[in-house]
Amino acid sequence: MINFGKIKTSILENLAMSYLKKDNKKIKNILGLITKNKDIKDLYLLYEDIENKNIEDEETAKKYVEELSSLLKDKNKDLEGIMDELENSIDDNIQINENEIYKILDLLSEEDNLLNLDKKILAKKNLTNHLLRKKEKQEDVNSPKIVNENMLFAVLSNNFNNTFQSSLSESEQKEFKEIMMIKEDELKIKVKDLKENIFFKIDSIISESGNNLELITKLNDVKKEVRGMKNSKHSYYKLKELKNGL
Repeated sequence: MINFGKIKTSILENLAMSYLKKDNKKIKNILGLITKNKDIKDLYLLYEDIENKNIEDEETAKKYVEELSSLLKDKNKDLEGIMDELENSIDDNIQINENEIYKILDLLSEEDNLLNLDKKILAKKNLTNHLLRKKEKQEDVNSPKIVNENMLFAVLSNNFNNTFQSSLSESEQKEFKEIMMIKEDELKIKVKDLKENIFFKIDSIISESGNNLELITKLNDVKKEVRGMKNSKHSYYKLKELKNGL
């Protein structure tokens, strides 16, 4: 059975491609599976929440991770049937960027055994550190995380087509469609050019920043994340938004 984190990152891409292909049957099928099961919706939003969650003291963070690990294991067992249905409803040939926090949550949702014990200990430590780390506000232009909130709401709505039309402006709809229609060869070139442009801008900012170590550290973190982005349409969108924000 595929883990929920990978399913979650695949859902938006699948809905987007289905919309462009006017495959309403697939759209309704995916959204129907999500919305008919409260546990799936809760899990979807839980994964989203933990990305931005902050806990100030280490003891509380460790307790939270232990409780969360137990909860995720129970949820994973209860959702085996619906997870299999979701896996069968999405196209696993669509390229996605794996989310590191989701990978940790997926690992914690597995049953404990001798083969994954060391990985789970490390995962809990990494998740604790993530929770203790103060998160940047989304409006911070130096933040590498850019979320298309309107499309996220569309994923959890009962009618993807109507939400797409009503929640995005005409220019946003146009941009979305243009991105989704880019061919793979052209996409590689565009992603490469955007990365080079972003690196140039970041290096220029760093050279003018003097001894602002906090800013330099943030910008180097952005460069590291940008460098690891794959040649996907989601990455292209994120890189465009990041370039415009620098």
